[in-house]
Amino acid sequence: MIITLIALMGATVLLAKFWKTILDFLNGPVRNRLEKCFGQEKCQWYVNFLEWCDNKVTCAKRIVKMQWEKFKDTIWRIKSVYRKNPDGSYTKQNETILRTGAETARRIVTEETVGWEYLPNEVREEMLRRRTNEAELDERELVAEKVRQRAEEECIDLTA
Repeated sequence: MIITLIALMGATVLLAKFWKTILDFLNGPVRNRLEKCFGQEKCQWYVNFLEWCDNKVTCAKRIVKMQWEKFKDTIWRIKSVYRKNPDGSYTKQNETILRTGAETARRIVTEETVGWEYLPNEVREEMLRRRTNEAELDERELVAEKVRQRAEEECIDLTA
């Protein structure tokens, strides 16, 4: 079961990454061969199938890009500050600044108590390295970096 899931994920990544090359091959030599063997009219189902596949793959890539743009435009800042409490737990304070209009923004601050094991690796490493009880993390930049990495893996161009 897990091997099948991994194989499907790998096939999906390869399909997205090499879609244009695959499409050109299927619409070129493969289609020519099918039309030669069965005739152009009987191969219309194949052309319809290629169009359907292309619409799905292209739509998925377009949605990722649109959502990325919306994220960048809406979420201006996500900063987390982690502080050690006297009882040994940690307070995580999130400050998020959201764009709510053309010239307006909304600041949202939340706090929660977490244990050491629930702190992000970067925060624990910084606290240990600096011997401190407080650390900051730019969550927006972390999300942006993960999105850029994933987009690169999927061959999705996030630039305008």
